[in-house]
Amino acid sequence: MQAIMRDSDNRGINDKSALTIAVNSGNANIETFVKDNYPASNMTFYSEIDTCFDAIASGKADCTLISSYRINSVGELLDKYKLYSVPTGESMALSFAVNQEARELYFILNKTTGLVKRGDMDASLAYYAQANQKITFTQYLRKNWLSVIGVITAIFFVIIFLLLQKMKSDRKVMEQQRQIEEALRRELYQKEQLQSAMKMVNTDPLTGVKSKHAYLDAEEHMNRRIEDGSVSEFGVAVFDLNGLKEINDSRGHEAGDIAIKEACNLICTFFKHSPVYRIGGDEFVAILEGADYVNREELLDRFEKQMAENAKQGKTVVAFGCSLYNPLQDKSVSAIFERADEIMYHRKTMMKNI
Repeated sequence: MQAIMRDSDNRGINDKSALTIAVNSGNANIETFVKDNYPASNMTFYSEIDTCFDAIASGKADCTLISSYRINSVGELLDKYKLYSVPTGESMALSFAVNQEARELYFILNKTTGLVKRGDMDASLAYYAQANQKITFTQYLRKNWLSVIGVITAIFFVIIFLLLQKMKSDRKVMEQQRQIEEALRRELYQKEQLQSAMKMVNTDPLTGVKSKHAYLDAEEHMNRRIEDGSVSEFGVAVFDLNGLKEINDSRGHEAGDIAIKEACNLICTFFKHSPVYRIGGDEFVAILEGADYVNREELLDRFEKQMAENAKQGKTVVAFGCSLYNPLQDKSVSAIFERADEIMYHRKTMMKNI
């Protein structure tokens, strides 16, 4: 048996000691042991071993008694209350008690106590006490703080490594996304620039109608339709401004430009459902399809009357010629254009001779 006492207490314990011994309530073995070995001492009773230790540390009791094989299990309490153990030099005998009817168990236990050596029994009891001791998380941390810090440090570095990898991956993804967006912006810009350039190429800067380049594209498209038979009827109207040279020579090129615009407005007003192209200085072409093709005779008649009225009033006069697509003889738009152009020049000559 061991006596648990304060560090500051130099007294030992013997059969003459008059001490106050803290005892777990209901522990008959300890009570009997104290009465037999320390009759001069007093006992105070506490519900748990912790409260016994607390009573010693606070001076309410001088010591408590505990089996030597349980010393290791109360090491934390010794440190907590700054207590130490003192060998008493006494042993407390323990006995097995079995039910009267359990004769087999009695013989087994009786045989065991006879066969097992005292040292082996003490070792077994000490192992049993330690094996059944519950270790708290705080106790585990105190005993293994280096390992715990090592594990926490390792986890910390793993987390940092993973975060750095994720940040690196995110930056890579963001860079790839930025490059894709930049490529899309460049592509969109180039597309807009191309569209703007195509619009400039296909638009006549003076009049705002379609340009000669646009007409060549339209001519090529119509030629493919003629070749594959997807078009059956359309017409080509050719227009030419009368007296542009005289206007430029007498009134200047600005006046000539104004006259060209007026001629363009006249053509677009009458042939509003057809694409109009400026293919030369004062020459225009309209490809008649749909409503303008169906109503071509009426439109051309009205246009001719308007030109006659303009001639009388000294306004802008435009000569014109129109020719229709003939599937039996026309293999390209140029053939139709040449006929219309010839008609236009014939009409232009007649207008000059009037």
